[in-house]
Amino acid sequence: MPERKQEKSKIIYPEEFNSSYIFTYFSFNEELKDLLEMSGQKRDFARKYRKMLSFLEKLRRQCVQHKSFEQLKDNGIIYSMRFVDELNIRVLFSFLMIDEEKL
Repeated sequence: MPERKQEKSKIIYPEEFNSSYIFTYFSFNEELKDLLEMSGQKRDFARKYRKMLSFLEKLRRQCVQHKSFEQLKDNGIIYSMRFVDELNIRVLFSFLMIDEEKL
């Protein structure tokens, strides 16, 4: 089976979020779309998600001081954005260095 190139992507769903700091993995936008499209929660989620992405971009590692962010206990490098609502979505993320650039 041919190896699939793993590339970083921009956030484009549920709405575009331009950032030079925040990236997703190649299939994240489609996976989120599959989860939200039929839920009836897309608009509310999009509003909260944009707010949390803004926190992450501005505060960077200090964002985990906010109650909607958490560091996962069993793994010191994985964090979670918590969306406590009907769907109880968690968006996992990490802080990485790629090509000497903090992401």
